[in-house]
Amino acid sequence: MKIKTLFYGFVGLVLLGLWVVWAFFIVPPPPLSPLVSQQDQSSRFSLDSASSSDKALSAQPEQASGPLLQPEVKRTAILKVESIPQGAKVLLDGGVLGVTPVMVEKMALGQYRLKLEKVDYSYIEVALNLQEDTVVNLSLDLIPLSNRPTRKPLSRQGRMPDVAPVLDRKNQPQGVNAKPKRKQQGQEKVQEQADGLWIEPNTGISFVSIPDGCFTMGSETGGMDERPEHRVCLDAYKIGRYEVTQKEWIKVMGEENNPSHFTSKDTLPVDSVSWSEANRFIQKLNTLGSTVFRLPTEAEWEYACRGEEGGRGDWITPEQANYRDGSASSRQDGGRNQEGTAPVGSFQPNGFGLYDMHGNVYEWSQDWYEKDKYANSAEKNPISTNDSSFFRLLRGGAWYSNPSQLRCSYRYRGRPGVQNNGNGIRLVVSNFR
Repeated sequence: MKIKTLFYGFVGLVLLGLWVVWAFFIVPPPPLSPLVSQQDQSSRFSLDSASSSDKALSAQPEQASGPLLQPEVKRTAILKVESIPQGAKVLLDGGVLGVTPVMVEKMALGQYRLKLEKVDYSYIEVALNLQEDTVVNLSLDLIPLSNRPTRKPLSRQGRMPDVAPVLDRKNQPQGVNAKPKRKQQGQEKVQEQADGLWIEPNTGISFVSIPDGCFTMGSETGGMDERPEHRVCLDAYKIGRYEVTQKEWIKVMGEENNPSHFTSKDTLPVDSVSWSEANRFIQKLNTLGSTVFRLPTEAEWEYACRGEEGGRGDWITPEQANYRDGSASSRQDGGRNQEGTAPVGSFQPNGFGLYDMHGNVYEWSQDWYEKDKYANSAEKNPISTNDSSFFRLLRGGAWYSNPSQLRCSYRYRGRPGVQNNGNGIRLVVSNFR
């Protein structure tokens, strides 16, 4: 019995030794995994498509297959887009980003073209220049297509019907001093035309699209330098919806370089601007992005002033513009028509959706002043480069002007370096891409 027990113990030890040898010396180790390490996987991120929620990035490990993934580009800008109403489609450089409200964190730096679209509303385009460690918040109001003004047809001679920009001549009271009935309080303002509203992202200056077209420039009943009336045709362009405000000026030039005399509100137009200083502002603004801004030509300004109706602005009243008409009541109308400038947008726009084309501040144009320019003016995109007069052109009238100086065809002039508290600017974009 003792011998049998020793035998079985010996056999057990032999079997145990054989198992140890098989397990550790005969069976090969498992091959190394072709996958990247777990630590490497956890350090990789994928960009989720932007949605209406607040998340834009998720830290999800990616499954490695094939060659190693390229390292992620460092993203440091944040983009937030909202609209009124919500639910607008957001496109970035032509690709769909999502539906408002949208937030994308860690956007790649650079320049983008953002567009908002919604059924039954005009689209809006915005140029973005995303820089490191910036947060761009966009909150944009969409304009209903139903508010688009009706374009009046051209006559057989190609001339716009000769009516006032806001008033219908058929309903115009008779007599030079007759005034229209005051609109009821709370009546909504005419909205902008629906060809699209573009907003410059660095300053917030908004621009309205003006279609290409032809019109009759000048006036046979105005000053000698407004004659003769002549046909002018222009390419499409974008023009500022408002006169440049002090808030917008300061964003580019700095508060210490605000030349304005009237400074009670940052929504007042910048005033006391010389032509030379206006162009320094434009040059600095042009360095902030790829869009090129400039002053309007004389023809572009008059075409925009006449609006889609082609009016001349011969019957402007204190209810339509900020100017001095000689009556005390006109300077006590809810803060408008004061002895100074009024906040931009205080009065109703014209048919193109442009505000303050009459009064408030004169607006510089690109052209040099030529008294007899209209006698031999070019028909297509005219501009005067003859500097023999040493004067640049101003248009639109100012807060201190009389009604005749508010007409769309009225031509005023000033030396490029002169500052006046009735002079301001409105910008144009002609190379929009």
